[in-house]
Amino acid sequence: EEAGRAWLSAFEQDRVDQRRKGLLRMLDESARRLARRIEHQVEDLRGAERAEEFRRCGELLLTYATRIPPGAGSVVLPPADQPTGEAEVTIRLDPALSVSANAQAYFRRYQKARRAVSVLQGELARSRQLLAAVETLQVLAREADSLELLEALEAERASLTGVTAPGRHDGRRPVPKSAPARRNESAAGSRAPAIARFRSSDGVEILVGKSARANDHLTLHLARPGHVWLHARGLPGAHVVIRSHAERIPESTLLEAARLAARFSAQGRSGTAIPVDYTLCRHVRKPPGSPPGFVVYDHEKTVRVIPHPSMLPAPEPGSPDAAGGPSARS
Repeated sequence: EEAGRAWLSAFEQDRVDQRRKGLLRMLDESARRLARRIEHQVEDLRGAERAEEFRRCGELLLTYATRIPPGAGSVVLPPADQPTGEAEVTIRLDPALSVSANAQAYFRRYQKARRAVSVLQGELARSRQLLAAVETLQVLAREADSLELLEALEAERASLTGVTAPGRHDGRRPVPKSAPARRNESAAGSRAPAIARFRSSDGVEILVGKSARANDHLTLHLARPGHVWLHARGLPGAHVVIRSHAERIPESTLLEAARLAARFSAQGRSGTAIPVDYTLCRHVRKPPGSPPGFVVYDHEKTVRVIPHPSMLPAPEPGSPDAAGGPSARS
């Protein structure tokens, strides 16, 4: 009987490991696609930011209109404010148009590029948020210890990657979510958030989000404004909340919570010291329209800790983690 239980445990662990590997492969591909999208959007934004150059070309053409021969394909002009200076400007022209019409064409390009900048900046910010969310799921997937939690993370990945804005700016609206993406989003929302519960050596409760949705639920709903929120600085990973007001938290509890935040981060297995930010939950905000788990914060302080497993608080008795089962997700 004991051998049978051991075999069953090994079988279940193998299923978890295989499911994790599959999810990590999908997340890696999602991260690569988003990185390529960001490269394209940065390139497009650089082009759009040439708006002032287009305006300047139009103004120079009007300033020196009498010096430009009809039918010219290009012209080299000095800056209007330094007519005798060395910094000359080469302007390409449409030989079929008059100088005035060429100037107006540059002004139209200026207006179009200026409008595109704000659109492209929004798209680029959204893509960067999505990449940060996918990177957070990669960290959480590596730490997932049950099929239920991995299924929840898979649903979160599907809901994230179902939002496919155009990779390059082409004037179209973002592509709406597909029906499968909407179903996955609904499935993700129907599960209870996976949140691990710990007790510090001082007996203070510490909560850790184990998925992106759980991070949101923990930070925005469970935590109170005066509780302390922690996150590895500049790294994707779990949100951690000390469920006590700051003035009542012993330093030992703060350090244990920081080690948890460091452990459940992208460098949590590095064995090196990691900076962890902490602030009051009232200083943590979620930007409108941002993906699950994405927040901004201020008024933070930073502590450096080594995320060694032996430094972690023991799971609270009776919690899902203590039983080895699934924990809530973020």
